[in-house]
Amino acid sequence: MNKYYSKYIPILLLFLITLLSSQNIIDGIAAIVEDRVILKSEVQQYASMQAQRRQIKNRSKYNNLLNNSLNQLINNKLILEQAEIDTIEIEERRVDKMLNQQINRMVSQAGGEEALEERFGKSIREIKQDNRSLIRERLIMQKYRQMNLKDIHISRREIENFYKQYKDSIGKIPPAYTFGQILIKPQAEKGEVQDIKNKADSIYKLIKNGASFNKLAKKYSDDKGTAKYGGDLGYTKRGSLVDNYEKAAFSMEEGEIKGPIKTQFGFHIIKLEDKKGEKVRTRHILFKVGKTRKNWDKARKKTQNIREKLLNNEISFDSAAVKYSDFKNADVNKGIVNKVQKNEIKNQSYLETLDTLKKGEISPVFKNDRGYNILKLIDIHDNKWSTVKKYALNQKKQKKYQKLIKDLKDKFSIKKYGIR
Repeated sequence: MNKYYSKYIPILLLFLITLLSSQNIIDGIAAIVEDRVILKSEVQQYASMQAQRRQIKNRSKYNNLLNNSLNQLINNKLILEQAEIDTIEIEERRVDKMLNQQINRMVSQAGGEEALEERFGKSIREIKQDNRSLIRERLIMQKYRQMNLKDIHISRREIENFYKQYKDSIGKIPPAYTFGQILIKPQAEKGEVQDIKNKADSIYKLIKNGASFNKLAKKYSDDKGTAKYGGDLGYTKRGSLVDNYEKAAFSMEEGEIKGPIKTQFGFHIIKLEDKKGEKVRTRHILFKVGKTRKNWDKARKKTQNIREKLLNNEISFDSAAVKYSDFKNADVNKGIVNKVQKNEIKNQSYLETLDTLKKGEISPVFKNDRGYNILKLIDIHDNKWSTVKKYALNQKKQKKYQKLIKDLKDKFSIKKYGIR
């Protein structure tokens, strides 16, 4: 089957490109699309990522992969060139959201923020700056593709013809699950929150009485990525910060200090260093509202109690989801996830649990990084037709996409120098 663009930039590719940008490598030009340059090193890093993913070790196959990688990068530049003409724009909030997701994954893979910073010899803030343009370009390409392919539909006859042609290569299609989910997150108690706020208040008073903001940030801030730099977040655009923090920052005068400001991360003391139009440079000291072992134990007991009520038919699953679950929109969807294909369930703890359940059965309480969970397997669906339909539609979109690329190649100047 054809491979399509993944939704997110692969993490290792971000590692490689960031590492490349941190070194002064003498490089050569592989291609130029209009005035957009593709370096040989970019092609090599892109190909290396693909080779690792596909476990390609054969030299001949790798050389073919290099050529394919160059062609793919040329296609990307063509789309970016046309997207600029079409004035396709991406909100900074979307860029920031995806950037944070990617950085969090990089931190997880590296084994922590300090390990990541040590690997690149840069702060988290600098790594973010290096990768922001990559994220924006990927979002622009996604949007261009969506805009040009959104109106493509497929008929029943086309689906049937597709299946006749590819049924041997499609293989066995996994079932789809419909299930209910309840999540109970560990929550800090009111007394804990007040203690943390009191600590933030006391540090704020020290600063107002003349203590060094930078020194206190290094000593007390729970944002380890910025603490060593005195809490410096650098310049950030409007729309890239969490609401309460941003509202405070853009309302301040240069040199002013405010706090404690409560956000989803905890309490912040904020200092405005500079303001340039829609950008601010701030420092902050973060006091996280922690999740202690006591909080986790309390969440576990609460979840077990809910399960007992479910087993004793004291409450229905959907009512329990609406009343107790910490999932966003649980009050709307009643905790129900409809017809999700088994191989699309990325949460391993969910997948392992669902595989053990019979229809109508309620799972034991289990823990993952978000909290404690209960699942109910509602139904198992033969997902053959909808899956084949999806494959057939993707193929049709891919053919349309290839036609778009061909037209762009006829439209724009491409100078291809090769990679050797």
